[in-house]
Amino acid sequence: MKSLRSNLFVAAALAAGLLGASNGAMAASTWVYQFAGVDGGAATTSYTGAPTTAPDLTISGRYVANGASNTGVSGNWNNNAASALTYYSGGGLGMISDGSAQPNHAIDNGGTNTEAVLLSFASVVKLTSIGLGYKSGDADVSVFRYTGTVAPTLTGGATLSAMTTAGWELVGNYADLSTDTSDPYNTINPQNKGSSWWLISAYNSAWGTGTGLSQGDDYFKMFAVAGDVCTNQNTSTGVCGGGKAPEPGSLALLGAAAVAAVGVRRRGLKVAKTQA
Repeated sequence: MKSLRSNLFVAAALAAGLLGASNGAMAASTWVYQFAGVDGGAATTSYTGAPTTAPDLTISGRYVANGASNTGVSGNWNNNAASALTYYSGGGLGMISDGSAQPNHAIDNGGTNTEAVLLSFASVVKLTSIGLGYKSGDADVSVFRYTGTVAPTLTGGATLSAMTTAGWELVGNYADLSTDTSDPYNTINPQNKGSSWWLISAYNSAWGTGTGLSQGDDYFKMFAVAGDVCTNQNTSTGVCGGGKAPEPGSLALLGAAAVAAVGVRRRGLKVAKTQA
């Protein structure tokens, strides 16, 4: 019987090892996109991290007019010359939709507009953190993901209900992010949601309330974003690795290992009966 238990253990270990190897082959690695460019000029992106390639990324700016007394929103998202993103050396991405003087050259919700950065990836990704290279006053940030499969226009209304109707999901409002150009460590998206399109904006009260959140005093420059390739996305919840059935290859490996374990047990029982 000792030999039988030993063989069963080996078969079970084989099953676990095969599944582990399969899951390990699909594991995602973290990558970082750092924003760059000539100081005061058009912004570009540069990629660091693993894997050796990452989904292509394009960036663009959007803004919406603030409501009365600098609360909420008024009107639709704008995509025009005033929403062009500018790179500021040592700080990151900024926008001058409400003026180029400091701190209005940042991504902000002061002045007349709430400003945002639209990230468009070539495949579904899971953003995990945001790096800021500059802030003035506060740095409350709102993050949306697009749930559709065709590139959004983002020219409609900016209230939360209008955004939801247009296919945008509020991932979270995050109060007072910190600056750090060595690593984008401001963690976001604990739900592990994935999308090809992400909107990172200065906070707006139209998108909810919470501790430490306030509209009108948030100014920051985006230095970098980090994330993972989104694998096994649950199509109903948007969660990456969110409960889809195992891949056919994994099932085949598990089945083969299970058959091996059963075979070992049967041979052991036959030996036991013969010895009896």
